[in-house]
Amino acid sequence: MIKVCEICGREFERTANNEKYCSYCKKIAAKLTRIKWEKQTGYKEKKNRKQNEQRAAARSRRAQEQAQAQEQAAAAKALDQEQRAAEFEQARRADLEQKAADGDQWAAAQLAIMNKDIFTYWAIRSEMEIAEAERTGNYYNNTVGGISLYETDFAQKVMYEILKDSPQEP
Repeated sequence: MIKVCEICGREFERTANNEKYCSYCKKIAAKLTRIKWEKQTGYKEKKNRKQNEQRAAARSRRAQEQAQAQEQAAAAKALDQEQRAAEFEQARRADLEQKAADGDQWAAAQLAIMNKDIFTYWAIRSEMEIAEAERTGNYYNNTVGGISLYETDFAQKVMYEILKDSPQEP
């Protein structure tokens, strides 16, 4: 049966009862129908909105993963730094102990500071200053808080001054 194409107006032999377009216009008609349907249903806007939401969720997920990775890296770095600091401190302490055992007064004074033994530190410091003055012959008026380094009970007096000035616990 012969029918007239609704787009171009040519006659064509139809193969089915519901054909409206010739073989040349079928693709054009399909595209026009699709465009009309997309406008009526808002398909493209819905599709774009859905894609934007998916992209935003993916960005958020990536940002969260990056933040977690950065936190883990920072924690690992802090732990590594703490471990290295502890190892350094341990090696330094061992080195100072060896030097102090060999008679190095400066090392003994540093160990006293590390051990928070202020009395021993000031006693060693006084001995060091006296030994240096005797070696060079230069006796300076070295004082700590008005107490001369050359006094025999220098460390005790310094500790007394430190304790006198510090707040007392109840």
